[in-house]
Amino acid sequence: MFLNNFNLKCRYLRVVSHIKRYSTDIANHEVISDLLGISIQEAMYYVEKRRLKNKETQSLIKSIQYCQSIGFKNDDILWCPMLLTQHPLTVEHHYLAMKEGGFSNIEPIILARAIHFMKKEVLNLKKCAIIMDKTDVARSLVEHIENKEIAEKVYERHDDYTPWNIVHMNILKSFLKWRLNAGEDDIVKLFTVHRMIINKSFRIIQENIAIAEELGFNSDKILKNGFLLNNYPTYARTILEDFSNLAGADMKRAIKHHPKLLTRPPRNIIKIYGI
Repeated sequence: MFLNNFNLKCRYLRVVSHIKRYSTDIANHEVISDLLGISIQEAMYYVEKRRLKNKETQSLIKSIQYCQSIGFKNDDILWCPMLLTQHPLTVEHHYLAMKEGGFSNIEPIILARAIHFMKKEVLNLKKCAIIMDKTDVARSLVEHIENKEIAEKVYERHDDYTPWNIVHMNILKSFLKWRLNAGEDDIVKLFTVHRMIINKSFRIIQENIAIAEELGFNSDKILKNGFLLNNYPTYARTILEDFSNLAGADMKRAIKHHPKLLTRPPRNIIKIYGI
């Protein structure tokens, strides 16, 4: 058992190998200094001023590295501390959703205030050159639906006076109706109980559905456990691949009885089971 747990922990550590050079005791100002290229003194002041002192260090590292991976310069990241205070996966999912919906000029401040900009009318976003003039937001969204037959069924053109988030919500609702064979009442309940689904990327939603179906969940069970659609797929994939057999239990079988296991951060599973 010890050896099995040790192997599980080693596999998980490889998943987060990009942050392995930081010890658990490193202070957040040291991370800021190292990754964003400012002095220790400047970083200490920044962390204190931006209330980053108590943010989980590994989460801070991931936030910075993700922002850098999409082309944001260090100075721009520093000027938008909201990018660092939010959960890194939230930032990533907002970025994906905006790209899918026609946002072509996503500056750091726009991503940092994603919900604010998502609520703007498409016309205003075009006037600010955030979305190109000729972009059909609804068409841009359905192009990211894998099932092209469903994509054509759910497409509905919206005028540019419609807020971007309403276009996204309408297309997403229609998609889920077709994909999960759901009725209007099912979708209303889903969006009422799990409100964060409204802003989810189509890529993320479809990946979550695929994972649930791989586990044998039918459409009714997915709708009943709507949090599966609102999940972070990276958590689910890591749990299924690196903790497939934990403490002598088959993880897939356990998840069928307790679906919320899929939503647990892998690091928490390590803490719970002491591996």
